[in-house]
Amino acid sequence: MLWRNVSIKTKLIASFAGLLAAFIAVSVFNLIQFNSIQMQLHDENQKKNLQLLALQTKEMVQDLNVISNGLMISKNLEYVQKYNEKKPQFHRMIQTISATAVTREQQKWRSRLVSAAGDYINTFETAAQIIGNPNLSAVDKEKNMKYYYDESQRWKEMIFTEVDAFYRTYSAEAQQAAVQSQKQLDAAGTVMLLTSAIVAAAAAMAAFWIIRSLVHPMRRLQNAVRLIAEGDLRHKINDSAADEFGRLSRHFDEMTDKMAGMLKNAHHIASSLSDHARAFQEFSQDTAQSNNDIVKAIREISAGADHQAMQLERCAGLSAELEARMNEISSHASSMKRTSEEATRNARIGEDSVKMLQESATRCDSVLGKADEAIDVLAEKSMRMEKIVQAISEISTQTNVLSLNAAIESARAGAHGKSFAVISEQISKLSAEVNESAQHIAQMIQPFLRQLAEVRQQMALTRESMREQSLNVEDTLQSFAAIHRSIGQISGQIGQIYTKTEEAKEKNRAFIESVQYVAAVAQQTAAGGQQVHAASARQNDAIGQIAGQAADINVLSKQLFAEISKFRLASGHESAV
Repeated sequence: MLWRNVSIKTKLIASFAGLLAAFIAVSVFNLIQFNSIQMQLHDENQKKNLQLLALQTKEMVQDLNVISNGLMISKNLEYVQKYNEKKPQFHRMIQTISATAVTREQQKWRSRLVSAAGDYINTFETAAQIIGNPNLSAVDKEKNMKYYYDESQRWKEMIFTEVDAFYRTYSAEAQQAAVQSQKQLDAAGTVMLLTSAIVAAAAAMAAFWIIRSLVHPMRRLQNAVRLIAEGDLRHKINDSAADEFGRLSRHFDEMTDKMAGMLKNAHHIASSLSDHARAFQEFSQDTAQSNNDIVKAIREISAGADHQAMQLERCAGLSAELEARMNEISSHASSMKRTSEEATRNARIGEDSVKMLQESATRCDSVLGKADEAIDVLAEKSMRMEKIVQAISEISTQTNVLSLNAAIESARAGAHGKSFAVISEQISKLSAEVNESAQHIAQMIQPFLRQLAEVRQQMALTRESMREQSLNVEDTLQSFAAIHRSIGQISGQIGQIYTKTEEAKEKNRAFIESVQYVAAVAQQTAAGGQQVHAASARQNDAIGQIAGQAADINVLSKQLFAEISKFRLASGHESAV
């Protein structure tokens, strides 16, 4: 259990350190064996060199014997120089062989060998002195040469005998050293094979252990990545190890939790977006219905204004007829009474027309009040619409931030996060489309708000005109009342007919001017109604486009729901891979 808390780096270092220590130990052991074998081979070579030295010594003795025989036979002192050239080498060979004596028997061999070698050299030197002595005769020299020849042969045989004894010893020791060297080589080979097998087994065990410690968590991680690629975010690795794979697994679980959190937030945002889209669509429908009502009201206002203009034209015609009648009163005083009765009748008709005009103005004022209230409601809903568009823009910004966070997490995940990178890219595109739609709606709402402001301004002017028209109508009614009073007084004021007729003319001219002014106002009201009707029609088209955009937003929110629904999130608990 404690080994699970060791990092993979430490495991690898420990494994390679163990293998390196085993390799160093085997190398040191093999080096020791090699040095031992090298020393043994060196000893064997020394023994063989001593064998060779013994043989070379015998050859040297044989060469010296040939020189000695040549001297004794030919009596030529030139052989002395050759003998002296080989004598130092012969002494070194004898000393080298003598130095190898170890046992008591070998020391006896050495004593006899050194003594025989000295006597052998002395025999040659004595024979050379005799040959070089001029006092001796040839016969004496011949006899002495025969004696020293026999002595040299005897010493030579003795040297050969002792050198052969050393040679046999050297051969036995060399053979024994060769056997020992072969044993050491065989033992070293066996040990090297055994240590190599042990190191190979340890390396295989370490490799198996390392591979096993790497493959199992890697399989778990691959299984988790496969499930994530399939869209299942409910599973986790839940690896409690303290090594690199444990930390990677915990980071992977954290990434899965963050992805699930982001998807839940995106789900919540999509739900809010869908709710706002439905509310926006319903609001657009309500606004469209209200706008239709406004269009109807403005149509009624326009019709009332046309009717008012017709009534004013009729009033103008009546005023012209009244003026003609008053001219007849002025020219025909005799028919004043009849004319006054006719004027009374015409005055009643005019009063009724003015009352009808007043009633039409009252209805027009009521309709304008309703239109003003409808425009206020439309302005309030438009402000709500603008707030909804701002909320959609904020939601789009949050969705874009979520997509950026998802892209960063997928980039950290590397090749395992490519599938989620595609989803984050789709969410980013969807957010951009929603933001573009919201901006388009905002651009459509702004002209609509400006048109509402213009309509309200036109409505205010229209109401002001209607108030002036009402005042004029009241003045007209007062004028008709004065006419009634004038006509009532005609009977008692017949003497003042001319004066009153002139006054009536003046008042009639004032009345005509008022009627013309009211007619102009009525025409302006009709023109304003037509403008308001055109603006309302444009507004109705804009609201229809807004309703279409709301439907598009609703479709986009459903698409977002469909994309998010591809992922399976944990409901209450999380299962391990």
